[in-house]
Amino acid sequence: MHYLLGVDVGTTHLKAIVFDEKGNEISRSIRNTPSIAFPDGKVDQNPDELWHAVAATIAEAVSEMGGLDDARKIEGLAVASVAEAGVLLDAHGQWLYPIIAWYDLRTVAESNWWRETVGPEDIFAVTGLNADPMYSVTKIMWIKNNHPDAYNKATRWLCTSDYINYRLTGEMAMDLSLASRTMLFDQRKQAWSEEFLSHAGLPITLMPPAVDSGTLVGRVTREAARMTGLPEGIPVFAGGHDHLCGALAAGIIGTGLVLDSIGTAESLLGVTDAPRLSPEVHKMGFGVGHHVVRDKYYIMGGTLSAGASIEWLARTFIANSSGSSNAGAPHGSHAGAAHGGRETETREVKDVYRIIESLARESTPCARGLFFLPHLRGSGPPRRDPMSRGVFLGLRTHHSLADITRATIEGLCLELRSGLQALEAAMGSGVQEIRAIGGGAKNRFWLETKATVLGRPVKLPGNPEAVALGAALLAGIGSGIYKDEADAVRNTYRELGQVEPDGDLQPIYDSAYSIYKSIYPATREISYSIETQLEAKLKELESRLNTIG
Repeated sequence: MHYLLGVDVGTTHLKAIVFDEKGNEISRSIRNTPSIAFPDGKVDQNPDELWHAVAATIAEAVSEMGGLDDARKIEGLAVASVAEAGVLLDAHGQWLYPIIAWYDLRTVAESNWWRETVGPEDIFAVTGLNADPMYSVTKIMWIKNNHPDAYNKATRWLCTSDYINYRLTGEMAMDLSLASRTMLFDQRKQAWSEEFLSHAGLPITLMPPAVDSGTLVGRVTREAARMTGLPEGIPVFAGGHDHLCGALAAGIIGTGLVLDSIGTAESLLGVTDAPRLSPEVHKMGFGVGHHVVRDKYYIMGGTLSAGASIEWLARTFIANSSGSSNAGAPHGSHAGAAHGGRETETREVKDVYRIIESLARESTPCARGLFFLPHLRGSGPPRRDPMSRGVFLGLRTHHSLADITRATIEGLCLELRSGLQALEAAMGSGVQEIRAIGGGAKNRFWLETKATVLGRPVKLPGNPEAVALGAALLAGIGSGIYKDEADAVRNTYRELGQVEPDGDLQPIYDSAYSIYKSIYPATREISYSIETQLEAKLKELESRLNTIG
């Protein structure tokens, strides 16, 4: 029996799961991802705290196997993570500034600088990305502009999973799927863009070697073995972007299939044989990059605040009313110190989904005329706009918490419909099949509404932990257990079932969609006014009050 370890470093949770070569789960551990949320919206992670939390999560999964003898059966591990966040290291490998969360908007000025000095079209033509505050280069430049003492000592930038690999092995590399999210990687040349690095005033030596996912990075060191419970010397392979690792596990490795990955963000992902870098794809706001599958590329976009909208709903309305302080616990604060564990995490997730589903079903389709624009962290394709804000439209005194809950879920589904239509146009072909993975795929009402709004079935892969499994499969490919990605999928992919659309409700949602499409254009200028006028005045007032105080 071959065992493989997949580690998933997500926005909200850390997961370490041991699988056998058939994709069956052997053991697992889950903890909250440690992060610090500030009142002004900034979110940081302490790299040492993150590493210690990951190490502890791995140690629990290894312990659950039965001890060191069983752990010796693990033939390789790989790490999947959020993509754009990362850390600067000095010449001694010490971190210089906290990890800035991928969705943190403090880097808007740096993003705007790229738009003004290079231009969105030229940025996309090289990197496959739309100038956006989330990408790695804006975070590096923000540190350079605001903390030059830290930046001036920097010799290397590592994305999150690269940093965990470094702590495991002492070696530095970045897989192509993460390199694709830095806004410094040339998709046509499949190499770091010397032109863009020079434009940003960054040395090319700052970026690590870019390698295929599944490439051997190094082996677990004695110190890492002591902290994780893993045997010293276990090979560590390059993993990649969490959504793409999930796509591999879900069998999204060829054209015609689309992944719906539902986490804090909800991503739609289609596969192509070459990077689609046309102006048309750029105008729709999609990102293009390298898959974790060798010689395959992706087109990706989605809702930046899908699971985050559900978390907001639970935290703001449901946690207090349900009597469970954990039901809607946010992913921020110093949550990482808490013990994870399968039972606690699963119970809390089920409690939240049960309450949300029950409330949503109390309302009626279209939430009695209430609409929700789920732009709590800006919007994605087909109109990428980081300044757009969330909106409830049509609110009346007769609306209840049940209506607000249903409107939130329906808004996410209507937003997804617009994204899927754009994705089909970008790929130049229709979507044959949608497969849903991630935490949101456990919410039956959300899936039912989605299938009906989209007007097509949504299939459910059998393994609920697709991201961790995808990372494990990359380790299996690297270690020779599988011949290639297709062989890995053949050995592990199973289907749980599919959710069908409700034909009676489809005409209602078609009418709702025609209304929904007009909400963003009608509110765009208001969002910009809040950002550029009101917030500046509020900050000025707050500063004066603090001075007086």
